[in-house]
Amino acid sequence: MKEIYQQFIVAIGALVVSIFLPKRLTIILREYIMYSLRLLLRSWGVILLLVTFSIIFFWYLTNLNILNFKQILIICIVEMVAVNLALMIMERNKARRNFYDIYIGPCYTAKENDYLFTDLEAAHINVQIEKIVQGFTKDSTAYKLKIITLELFNIPKFLPALLGYERFNKFLERKAQTRAQLSSIYFIKSISDENLVAKVYFNNSKFANPLPLDYCEELINTINNEKNLAGNMKVDLILTIYMLALSLCYVDHIINDNFHQELMFMLQDVERNIVSVKDKSHLVSEISKQKILNFCAYWLGFTTRLKSISMFKQKLIIPALESIFKSIHQNPYFPYNNYETLKFDFTYKYIIQILPYVEEAYIAFPEQDSQVKLDSIRNAIDKLKNKVKAVETGYNYETVKSIIRDNLNDDVIKYLEECLAELDPNNPFHLMTRCEIQKHIPKGESIIDAIYVEQLPLCINLLQEILIIDNNFPVIWAKIGTFQGMLAYVNSDTELELESNKNIMKGFQYLSEGGIHFN
Repeated sequence: MKEIYQQFIVAIGALVVSIFLPKRLTIILREYIMYSLRLLLRSWGVILLLVTFSIIFFWYLTNLNILNFKQILIICIVEMVAVNLALMIMERNKARRNFYDIYIGPCYTAKENDYLFTDLEAAHINVQIEKIVQGFTKDSTAYKLKIITLELFNIPKFLPALLGYERFNKFLERKAQTRAQLSSIYFIKSISDENLVAKVYFNNSKFANPLPLDYCEELINTINNEKNLAGNMKVDLILTIYMLALSLCYVDHIINDNFHQELMFMLQDVERNIVSVKDKSHLVSEISKQKILNFCAYWLGFTTRLKSISMFKQKLIIPALESIFKSIHQNPYFPYNNYETLKFDFTYKYIIQILPYVEEAYIAFPEQDSQVKLDSIRNAIDKLKNKVKAVETGYNYETVKSIIRDNLNDDVIKYLEECLAELDPNNPFHLMTRCEIQKHIPKGESIIDAIYVEQLPLCINLLQEILIIDNNFPVIWAKIGTFQGMLAYVNSDTELELESNKNIMKGFQYLSEGGIHFN
């Protein structure tokens, strides 16, 4: 009943002031009055005590003829405003003491990008947001166990209308940055075109690999443009994508701390949500549907990879290999979601690996302009590192190599060769994956840098097949030349050594023509 009385009083007040004031000011006053009433009613005991004391005190002063009724009324109004401000400050300080990883905001209605308020439709969406959040905190392991903490925005409704569209966005971004949060999200519905969009902020400095969140934000922006998608369906789809992405990007410490059971529960939750997202993909346009399916494939590969790492840490070698190869089939381009980006990343990382050897050569055999070349190499390394997006995340074949490094036996080798044989011979990075793993499988006696020399002819053939599929992959020439150089050294083959040098220089030449220079 109290809530009904509050709404009634505020509605009467809003009706009166709206006759004389602009709509924006009416909204600010209405929401401010509502917020003040809530604070006062929440602290009714303190207010009752204060009012009782004030009545007695002012009655005493009136009897002494020190104050008249008008003066007492003014003092009471000032007192109530002061109490209200004090309660607001206390509420703000209380909120600032509570830190959460994620803040999920309500839906606001935008008036021509001028100011924000909450109308009836936005209020209905806010109810839906609360239900979705409650569902995740109840059913999702990451949020249920408070591995990731979340909170609904507790921002007074008059504040968005007061600050306006641009300043409110800056306020939220600053709030997220200064409170050491992972992310924040809220929704805005435009009056002009009735389109509902999500506003997302990710604090990338808090993530070891923020790249998956870039994909998440890109997909959310794509769904934002689906103007024919109902607001409630859009909120459901976006929040599900948002919550599952964050739950996966924050599991590194869980693996490192050996919470394997909790991790498996988390991954099961994520897989369930991925299926839910896929089931809703038919609601959007064909372009958005394809992006959603690509997103789901990426995250399925991610979850399977995490399962593999967890199994490896538990010394479950065959299950770990099974999971990592399943991940390779789900997304051959991890840690990216497409071949072209992966190709450039692979090229940059390869050059970063070999440039220090070039640097050592200039130091060991100095020339007249060695210092200039050394400075150029160091600058090139710094520039290339800035171009690599997933610096801290390795490829899936590196995970395979970590698994088999100290665990090779006949059963593992047999299973490994079966998995390698099932890789797609028409996918360049499947071929690269097979090449990078094959060279470490025992064969013969000659070993150079943990590479079995008798495996190199097969590795060279695999790299040549990559060039047949994609002849615009210059670093492959350099890798072929490197393997040929190893074979030439072991077999004392001068002709092969010349061919090795030729292919290495060809690779460097093609890279330079592509804009990557070494000196």
